[in-house]
Formats: sequence, structure tokens, C-alpha cells
Amino acid sequence: MQRSSHPTTIEPVFGYSIVPQGRRQPLFWGRAAWGLSSIAFLVGYLCFFADRGHCQTTDTLPNSSDSTLTTKQANFDGKDMLASRTQQANTKPLEFRTVSFRGKIVWLNEALKERYGISTVPEAAQRSLAILTDDGSLLPILDDSRGRSFRTDQRLREMQVELFVRQYSGQPMLQIIRVYELRESQKYEVDYWCDVCAIIMFETGLCACCQDDNRLRKRLVEK
Repeated sequence: MQRSSHPTTIEPVFGYSIVPQGRRQPLFWGRAAWGLSSIAFLVGYLCFFADRGHCQTTDTLPNSSDSTLTTKQANFDGKDMLASRTQQANTKPLEFRTVSFRGKIVWLNEALKERYGISTVPEAAQRSLAILTDDGSLLPILDDSRGRSFRTDQRLREMQVELFVRQYSGQPMLQIIRVYELRESQKYEVDYWCDVCAIIMFETGLCACCQDDNRLRKRLVEK
């Protein structure tokens, strides 16, 4: 029986093509690889045009509804920007000048009662401090760490002092920068000192480093 010169291909079975010569071709895996590459290409294509579409929607107005939304958003952004600028203007640092006052530190409630006959509630006693200047002015002291030192250390309230302060525009409180004692025609800079750690502090108490007691220090200011 004479065989044909052309090989006859039998239909694929389980992903393989059977030929008379007995050779098998892995069509299943080839098709799977082609399918995966097609899916990857399609995903990349969709992502690319999705990004372009996002840019177009933010830069252009395709219809009237988008135009209305963008206008509302612009109005909201404008109001937000105006509110932010208003807040910045309100939080602008106050202007101040540096000036010196001479006098004695007193309790504000006692000075008001003694000098002006103004009575305060009992809980206001020994709460706020002021400097009674040599010319009779009564100026309140800001109660920060330097101001609080006069409340916690009676020795400071017994001194005739010169305060180097910041005086802010629009409010009466004085912020103390430096404290000087005036005694026997001399001026001494006053602070607190730790002999162990060599640290300057602004109020009496324990050293922030070694926890030992600090001491009141007075240094002569050369003229």
C-alpha cells in the first residue's frame, strides 16, 4: 500500500497536535502565553488612556454640568484662600518696642486698692503682678517664666528694679527680658545660677539638669 507524500494532521487532543511522524507541538502553552501578553497589553492600554482622560477632565470642561461643578469648586477655593489670608493677617505678630521702666514690683490687686480705691474679688489676691514706676504708673506684667519669678521669690519684690521689657502695641502687658536691681547708685543684673551645671535660669527652684537648688545671682553692670 503506497503512502501519501503529504503528512496528514490529526485534530488536537488535550492541547497537542498529533502528526503522523509522532512529533508533538505544545499549542496549549503557546496559546496561553499569547493570551497573557494580550491581556497585559490591554491593561497597559486602558491605564494609559485612563490617565489621559483624568488630565482632560481636570483641564477642560466637556459639558455644562462639569463647567458648573468646576465653577463651584473655584468659588470654594477662592473663599478658602480668602479665609486663609484673613487668618494669617489675624495671627500676624504684634509690633512691639523695647523699653526700660524703673520702680517696684507689686501685687496688682493691692496697688489698685491702695492707690485708686478699686476693690477686687478675693480670688484675685496675689494673682497678677505689676510694676509701680517712679512716676506713679501702674503697668501689668506678663505672667511668663520671668514674670512668674517675682511671684515665687519675695526677694525680687523687695528690690528697687529696672525692667528691660517688650511693650506690645495694642495691649498693656509688659514682657520682661532682663531684670536689674538698683542699689547704692549701682545696677546689678539679676538671674538664677547653678554652680554645678553653669546654667542660667529665670526663676528660683531646682536646676533643670542636676536637680540641685539654684541660687539668686547678681552681677554688677559696668557703666
